[in-house]
Amino acid sequence: MPDDFAGWFRFGRLVDNQPQALSSWRITTQDLSTANSIGQFFGGIPNRWRTNSPDHFEVLTGTPMVRITLNDPHCITPEMKKWGHKGLMHHCDGSQFLSPHQKKGSYCGCPESLCERKERARSYLGPQPSTEVSFKVSDAPSLGYFRMHSVSWRFAESASAIRDLIN
Repeated sequence: MPDDFAGWFRFGRLVDNQPQALSSWRITTQDLSTANSIGQFFGGIPNRWRTNSPDHFEVLTGTPMVRITLNDPHCITPEMKKWGHKGLMHHCDGSQFLSPHQKKGSYCGCPESLCERKERARSYLGPQPSTEVSFKVSDAPSLGYFRMHSVSWRFAESASAIRDLIN
């Protein structure tokens, strides 16, 4: 997986501190020339947006679907995370801890069934999905690699199935 990324694909945004789902992709980047290229490929005009992260240019595209290219199974990272007021409390892949270092590789205690995992997460007793995908846009590979992150259970299931297919 590359260390350098052109930006993030996002399916929502905050408006007056309220989450808003979008019907087309919002793409953020730290580079104005990349933002301009995104606008040319997908429609939309680059704007600055308020953020503490380096990707301070956003393009609200008119594009609801984008064909992507995944290089290998490692481009999809399905993980489970539980956050608390002191930070990350549980980080696993559903069966083994991924962190902290001293627990890495040991059994995490998560149930095997998806239903049980969801119930534990709803009860604040277990982690929820944290899936990241890195990819190139098939019709514009010259833009570089992008990332997308989701905490959706459905997306996590789909991403794991796709990762298995690529393997």
